[in-house]
Amino acid sequence: SNTDYRVLDSAGNHYRFTRPLIELQNKIVALLYATIQDPQAAGLAAALLIGYRQQLDPVLQENYSKTGVVHIIAISGMHLALLGWLLQFFVGPFQKTKSGLVVSQLVIITIIWIFTLLAGATPSVLRAALAFTIDGIGKLLGRKPSSLNTLMAAGLFLLVAQPYWLWDLGFQLSCSAVLSILLFAQPIQAVVNTRYPFLKPIAMLLAVTLAAQLLTTPFTLYYFQQFPLGFLLSNLVAVPLSTCILYILLLLVLTASVSSWCTTIGMIAKVTISWMNQYIQLISEIPGIQLDELLS
Repeated sequence: SNTDYRVLDSAGNHYRFTRPLIELQNKIVALLYATIQDPQAAGLAAALLIGYRQQLDPVLQENYSKTGVVHIIAISGMHLALLGWLLQFFVGPFQKTKSGLVVSQLVIITIIWIFTLLAGATPSVLRAALAFTIDGIGKLLGRKPSSLNTLMAAGLFLLVAQPYWLWDLGFQLSCSAVLSILLFAQPIQAVVNTRYPFLKPIAMLLAVTLAAQLLTTPFTLYYFQQFPLGFLLSNLVAVPLSTCILYILLLLVLTASVSSWCTTIGMIAKVTISWMNQYIQLISEIPGIQLDELLS
């Protein structure tokens, strides 16, 4: 009823900062639906690119959760890492001079924070953005920060700003996943390593996937009482495929003004997303792929 809410002045200070972000988000969502001629694929593209999940197919979302790859459609540190690596690749040639290094790192940090705010600035995304900021400042100072120290510093800053985030599931999963990767990925990779060069990327992805599960599993068991047995099968395909899709979607946004390019890139995005959705659905239909009611 009208006693349950209060209408704020849209011209006031409340919306001067958020309105441009909301308008940009709406434009991106409209672009995705106009160029990706499949509502299900466009809904997943919006979730993967900017965390817009309002039009995400609930059945599809359940399949991703059931197979242990829901992190793909929830903006997290993985998305910022992929964006950061892409930006570092493009600004690499300009970092040979001190002035070039300063400008390039400031540009990267600015883009990272714009993306963070555009994606909703959830605790998990803020943690990753702070980590990138600390790493960028370290490069400006000629220092290489420890990954573990960077994680702890980012977590500390967030909890100083909002102590109740300590009980936020996104914050818990984000910090525990990164901590688990930092602690266990290399030892696991040493065990699963192979002498065949073409299998090394698979071994590395396998090690990272297994490592991330070690410290996040207690949280998923406690909150959801379930465990996805097919997380390895799904992640080994969905993670590299979603990486390609994310870069395709970024290219789609950057070429929005060129209609002929948008049509072609949108078709490529549609086909690639459909492949990933079909694979995840196939894994989710395997009998007993998820253990339920483990702690009940």
